[in-house]
Amino acid sequence: MKPSQLQACLEEAHTFNAPCMIWGAPGIGKSQIVRQVAQENDMGIIDIRLSTYDPTDLKGIPAIVNGKAEWLNLSELPDVMRDGQEGILFLDEINAAPPATTAAAYRLVLDREIGNYKLPDGWTIVAAGNRESDKGITFKMPAPLANRFTHLELDVDFDDWIKWAFDKGVDHNLLSYIRYRPANLNNFDATQRAFPTPRMWEQVNKYVGISNHNTRRTMICGAVGEGVGTEFESFLKMAHQLPDPDMIIMDPENAKVPTDLSALYATVGALSVRASANNFDRILKYGDRLKKEFQVLLVRDSSKRQPDVANTRAFGEWAIKNTEILL
Repeated sequence: MKPSQLQACLEEAHTFNAPCMIWGAPGIGKSQIVRQVAQENDMGIIDIRLSTYDPTDLKGIPAIVNGKAEWLNLSELPDVMRDGQEGILFLDEINAAPPATTAAAYRLVLDREIGNYKLPDGWTIVAAGNRESDKGITFKMPAPLANRFTHLELDVDFDDWIKWAFDKGVDHNLLSYIRYRPANLNNFDATQRAFPTPRMWEQVNKYVGISNHNTRRTMICGAVGEGVGTEFESFLKMAHQLPDPDMIIMDPENAKVPTDLSALYATVGALSVRASANNFDRILKYGDRLKKEFQVLLVRDSSKRQPDVANTRAFGEWAIKNTEILL
């Protein structure tokens, strides 16, 4: 399923206190989506990596209290007074934990209690892990534990990532490159140390502004791999050599229209960043000189970045002329 569907499922599961297990390749946003669900629903979140715990850690340590042995609970477990009435207990990388540790979690997942501890009513358990085929450090999930979860498998979705990139203000050149080479959004390769994933493109977004080209290229290649990193660096250099988008807006009828496909993506991305209600008529004059698919891309990206352009006369006239494309 795509990220937006996963988020909807997790929100519904929370209403039933239903424990869920998220499966997916490394770097595709499993942890981030869980945190986003908590943030957007004003809930707490506690992240416990079972791979770093011993079986006895979960149950607690025995102590003599009033002449009787009682279990002292793990302090990280949710506490209403400290962590709030509602939240998510996130057991990330659960299948990277040794079987003895996951066995200790059986009762916590199914019965919502362990030792003397009881999970608050408003808290839901969500776990996540990589698949065995992803070549990470994983243990086969025992059937008794697997049968305690609702299993949800996450896939990378291009449209959801584009929406996320807009919301997060990702550099328009990076966004344009992914539109140009969508296969490089997520290209998992367990044989390589570095490969492109949504998580690493988020990291690359921080490197785009590095002024020293050699340093920038080294950092980008170190994040997404030599081949993809070199291609993206070439894309950046090409984008910086294109006509100034502000000059295009000043003279849309005479400005040069690139013929190279990657240059078109870069140009549309640069114009969409600058779109406003005051200049959208001139941007669309230039857009009329582009192929239809790039016109649509220009209009959609501009309206996502600056919704006010949808209220302009130029947008209305373009929409009427292109009704069949928008339907």
